[in-house]
Amino acid sequence: MSPADPTSARSAWPVALQILSRRGHSRGELAAKLARRGIGQPDIEDVLDRCVQLGYLNDADWAEGQVRQLSAKGHGTHYIHHVLRGKGIDETLIEAAMAAAGDQWEAEAAAKALNKKQPALARESDPARRRAKAYRFLVQRGFSAETITQTLNLKQG
Repeated sequence: MSPADPTSARSAWPVALQILSRRGHSRGELAAKLARRGIGQPDIEDVLDRCVQLGYLNDADWAEGQVRQLSAKGHGTHYIHHVLRGKGIDETLIEAAMAAAGDQWEAEAAAKALNKKQPALARESDPARRRAKAYRFLVQRGFSAETITQTLNLKQG
């Protein structure tokens, strides 16, 4: 496919629509998938611009949806930030998506994740070791130290 070939952009369009029909994607994700299918960069840019223009791609909305989805699965800000950056989302859009989720979402997600982990934590008889395990678990889920400390203090109190 040469960049001057008008048919190549047209052949990229159905591929992009097929990819987007399965689930929403970020602009970066869709570009990577199109490139893996052998579509040239100029054609990818044309298709991406057309998708944005038609409202099929919207990184801001997609990022907000990912924040909601990942927090509902019990992940924290650090994890979500890492995932969104990996999908090519701009830093300002990441911050805006997290702000749109509100102030309490991370604390609620941490409490929910910790509640699911409670049966396994209850098997640890030493309270200090149980707290350390809970702390490590929440760190691995991508929660901030402040949120973890807050959550553990609420559980203790």
